[in-house]
Amino acid sequence: MISISKKWVLVTACLWLGACSSSNSVNDDNDDAVEEGETDDGETIVEASVTFFPADAATEVARDTEITATFSDTITEPSLWSDVFTLKKDNAGDSLCTAVTYEAVSRVATCEHAELDGGASYTLAITGITGVTDGEAAFQTEEGLVTLVSGIVDFFLDHGDHSFRCDADHCYFVDRTNGRICRVATSGGDVACPYEGLNGPDVLNLQGDTLCWSDRESSEEGAPGLISCGPKGGGDAVTSTLSVDDNTSNASQGFEISEDGNTFYFGNQNCLHTATRGMDGYTDLDCSFVDVYIAHLIESNIYFIPDFSDDDAVVPLGISKIPALGGGVTSLVDSVADSMALISEGLAFDETRFCFLTGTLAGSDGAAYCAPLSGAEDAVVVITDLLWPLNLQIDGDNLIIGEMGGVDLEAQSYAGTGRILSVPLAGGSPTALAENLVNFGGGLQMVGDYIYFTDLDPTDQTLSIRKVHK
Repeated sequence: MISISKKWVLVTACLWLGACSSSNSVNDDNDDAVEEGETDDGETIVEASVTFFPADAATEVARDTEITATFSDTITEPSLWSDVFTLKKDNAGDSLCTAVTYEAVSRVATCEHAELDGGASYTLAITGITGVTDGEAAFQTEEGLVTLVSGIVDFFLDHGDHSFRCDADHCYFVDRTNGRICRVATSGGDVACPYEGLNGPDVLNLQGDTLCWSDRESSEEGAPGLISCGPKGGGDAVTSTLSVDDNTSNASQGFEISEDGNTFYFGNQNCLHTATRGMDGYTDLDCSFVDVYIAHLIESNIYFIPDFSDDDAVVPLGISKIPALGGGVTSLVDSVADSMALISEGLAFDETRFCFLTGTLAGSDGAAYCAPLSGAEDAVVVITDLLWPLNLQIDGDNLIIGEMGGVDLEAQSYAGTGRILSVPLAGGSPTALAENLVNFGGGLQMVGDYIYFTDLDPTDQTLSIRKVHK
């Protein structure tokens, strides 16, 4: 026996008689209804979703980060993006998107914005776009100025960067009074000292996984100088005794390390020297100066600041270079301007140029200059009217400069106006990355997206190590 559905009979009769009407529904449970998410012909509607950058719950977001919304499928662009894509601080007020652009091929909308506030909460939202599911994401920006550690005592910073070095994981510094090399994580935390029991460490250098420092054979005045190298985290160190036939040579003015890690280059008193890692003694490169302040190894040349006069009132410092394997000295920059002295820590390099700082004891007439490494062209001024500039680094198309700010050296009085500045190399107005520093101490290091520097409290001579996003 064949069983026939009543519903099938009703449909067949309806079609044969031509008597079907909207009131004769085949589905008794869904009169004239279209399910949510379906079209009239029964096809499922799939709305596009949106993915934000920064993602929801992101923290430590850079204040100049790119802000985007990426759609999972092609969309119909809204007539006014500012109504549908918003960025708000504390999820309140007007949108901070100064403009919104959309790239149809990649399906990415970008919110242009000014630099965000540090340590603040922001919310992104997409609402009201036809065929797109509304969405939002909240994120937290990094602090504008972060103190990694403070209250460090007995910190030696007479040589700025040479006593303060950073890599991606740690910043290292010299505790000279206690004879230690110490470090703090770039994310902050407790201070650890991987090397202790030293006699008079002065300056540091980093190369790969190796940490090197200058020291003395004993704590007695005039003791022979040393350069020691060991693993960054501590361990056995290999030491070179620099002085053999005299007790004066040391690397307290800073030293450079060759790419293979086997040769040191350093200035001491009136000479430039080389020494071999793990071996005693040194070799003179040139001894025609009154003093040599710092040496930088760039490719196959040593760049340094020589003093050609024993007249302290004149200070005719310049910048010169000499082949690392020995040869004649080439003067790149003679004494700059009338009685203007080069700041001995203010010398930085990139692949094509070197930049330097000048200033006088008056403090308020500091300036920064740049010139090609070849020295074939005159130095060009980048910025003037700096207030006690102490150090600089080259960051792409910008100079990063550390200013000590207002200071009365005789009274040891500090105005708390130190700054870290970013200045276009092509010239233009500086941008203050950090302000109101108590006393920028000279240490200035760039690693990744951050600038690490020292801020010395003049009241108790304790140190803070701080960082700020570039």
